Amino acid sequence: GLTPEALQAEAEKSAKGYLEQLYLCYSLNLTPTAEERQTVLNDYMTSIGYTQGIDAFVKAYGEAFVENYVVTEHALNYVEKTVTIDANN
Repeated sequence: GLTPEALQAEAEKSAKGYLEQLYLCYSLNLTPTAEERQTVLNDYMTSIGYTQGIDAFVKAYGEAFVENYVVTEHALNYVEKTVTIDANN
């Protein structure tokens, strides 16, 4: 239901957000460990009801999607654990 222009705007917004998260991970040396990667993927697969295992998930969704998702979630988890928002400012 989106116009081509609206779709383009959404794609640009999504790409910018992803690049910001990548920058955060790499600038703070937040590359997820194999264990963190597995935890993020297991949580996601559980949330969508996927039961075929990580290897099948990667094959079904593609390595690029999986790595993008892991990096994004890892960055968001880091921010949630370390950032405090002062509602008074």
